[in-house]
Amino acid sequence: MFICANEGNSLNYFKRFAINELSEFIVIEFVNQLINVPSTDPDTQRRAQLLNILLLGMAGLVLLAIVLTIALPAINIQEGNRLIAAGAAVLGGLTAVFVINRRGFNRFASWLFLGLLAISLLFSDTPEQVAFGRALYMFTLPVLMASVLLRPYSSFIMAGVIGILINIIALVELSTFNFVAPIGFFAIALVAWLSSRSLEQALRDLRMVNVELEARSIEIEKTNTLLRQEIVERTRAEETLQQQTHVLARTNRELQQFAYVATHDLREPLRKVRSYTELLERRYQGQLDERADKYINYIVGGATRMQTLITDLLAYLKVGDEELSLQSADLNQIVDNVLHDLDMMVQENSAVITYDPLPTVQADSSQMTHLLQNLLSNAIKFRSEETPTVHISVERQNGEWLFAVADNGIGLEAEFAERVFVIFQRLHTKEEYPGTGIGLAISKKVVENHNGRIWLESQPNEGTTFYFTLPV
Repeated sequence: MFICANEGNSLNYFKRFAINELSEFIVIEFVNQLINVPSTDPDTQRRAQLLNILLLGMAGLVLLAIVLTIALPAINIQEGNRLIAAGAAVLGGLTAVFVINRRGFNRFASWLFLGLLAISLLFSDTPEQVAFGRALYMFTLPVLMASVLLRPYSSFIMAGVIGILINIIALVELSTFNFVAPIGFFAIALVAWLSSRSLEQALRDLRMVNVELEARSIEIEKTNTLLRQEIVERTRAEETLQQQTHVLARTNRELQQFAYVATHDLREPLRKVRSYTELLERRYQGQLDERADKYINYIVGGATRMQTLITDLLAYLKVGDEELSLQSADLNQIVDNVLHDLDMMVQENSAVITYDPLPTVQADSSQMTHLLQNLLSNAIKFRSEETPTVHISVERQNGEWLFAVADNGIGLEAEFAERVFVIFQRLHTKEEYPGTGIGLAISKKVVENHNGRIWLESQPNEGTTFYFTLPV
């Protein structure tokens, strides 16, 4: 029961609230329709709307006066009838002015309204009060209204007309002139003129600012639209690129795995080919003719080179596939180990290898060994007629270590400076310098795995200097 009563009260409350809101909306819309005057000129529209507001306000006051006249019994019937008739006449005049203003004749309607107001004030009191008394203050209203409803200079015209009318009444009724009143009216007109000019200029400036703001808003909206389109396109491009990157990475992993498996599986058949060919060479060498011995040598040499190539290729794939084991790596110790491994090659070529004190870096020791072994063996292998000399130096630059491995070998042309780092790229025949063309490719991959760079500077017969960087 209690719940139902509460629900009924809430429903009634919402009904009353909705009716009040709807009524208020209807009244506001009706008043707006009465006041609004369509016009292409904003100043004319503003003056016309202001005139309608004044007309509606005065009409309301006149209606109130008529109602009070009828309702109050103390007023004489004859006097009351006269007041009601005057009120009806004023209402008729206000209505005529309102209709004329709504038809678009704003200037004529404004002058008509001011004229009716001035005439009403002339007959609002005795001639003495109109010409010299309290009624004079009421005449400031049409003077001030003229500068607002019409052009600013209209206040001077209205002041002159009212001054003439007052002096006519003073001359006819009192046989004298009032020279002070016109001067006062012109002073008020001057103040009204200055104020209206300032107001109209401020309104013009405000409209210009609004126009600029609208133009800026349109430009900003266009820019925002373009930015949104660009963001959408860039997002789509990034998504597409990300998808392609994932696909490419997966394909690279699959190809790398395939190459690793393929090369790994080739080692055993090649080992058997080489073993049986060497056995054939040992057992039958000299028993067959010279051509057969030559063919056997070709088979053994080819199998040996193929096995070396597969071993190097597996090393290259391993460098690119294995996960880095970063730890403190003393490069001095790593160079000593490399020199120990290359001891026979160093002795055979009487090579002189020196190095400055090297830093300890965060790196994979196994890959650092591959890098330095490839660079040092390359320097010895591509020696000139002079005794091979190799020197390793290092300096710190821009937050990274810059290493240099300089030799006095045969050097190379500058145009081949990048080609030598490409896998299987050789500048010499295998008869001149043995090898597979993978060593420097492995070196480049090792350096890139450690977020470094590698390059060389060389001139023919002037040696080569390999540079590479590692993070500090």
